[in-house]
Amino acid sequence: MKAVQGQQLAFGVIPSYRKYELFMARYVGMMEYIRPLAEAKKGEEKLELLDLGSGGGYLHYFGQGLPIAWTGVEFKPERRQACSELGYSMYATNLEIEPLPFGDNAFDVVVASHVFEHLENLDGALKEAWRVLKPGGLMIVGVPMHVGVAGLLMTAVYRIRGEKIGGHCRFFTMRSLKKLFQGKEIIDIRGFRLISARKRFGWEDHYFFYRANTIWGRLLPSLTPEVNVVVRKEIN
Repeated sequence: MKAVQGQQLAFGVIPSYRKYELFMARYVGMMEYIRPLAEAKKGEEKLELLDLGSGGGYLHYFGQGLPIAWTGVEFKPERRQACSELGYSMYATNLEIEPLPFGDNAFDVVVASHVFEHLENLDGALKEAWRVLKPGGLMIVGVPMHVGVAGLLMTAVYRIRGEKIGGHCRFFTMRSLKKLFQGKEIIDIRGFRLISARKRFGWEDHYFFYRANTIWGRLLPSLTPEVNVVVRKEIN
């Protein structure tokens, strides 16, 4: 993910185009669940967080100052370097074909922000993510969302053409997303943006516009372009 360019700080933490940039709202939503878990840690103990496909390390900006041990998995070397400079412990694992280089039940939180839609071997990657997550831990996944018929059509086109569309090979609808976590405890599903034009218009400089988009995303997540889903791993 290319570094964001801009003259101001989105939500006061990361350089961006707009003050309340909806592109960054996914990370604000993730931190609503991560922050209280980190703040509950005592003494020298830290929250163990695994960021799958950590990209430019954007999530880290929103968790600065919290007692979090940041671990990232990223295949592109320039992105690994960027995350290392932020304080991540980085690993160059290919999620399509390699197991995660961690023991069972190693992390309190596993995050995958806009990663799963790129994976052809999603079942294998998801199985590994569950393996390294502690019982009772949270998996937080962000994906693009498609209205039912559009998702089905794009899936059909991908299968017929045999190549990814815009880098994507998974086209999630609300139904297919819930099916992915069938049998798991889904805590929350919410969207974050309905209309976004951060480079052209100044709408996202206004808090009311940000709130309108996030309220829509809470009420009608299946009708937003992207969602986060928060799932808790069962305690054996």
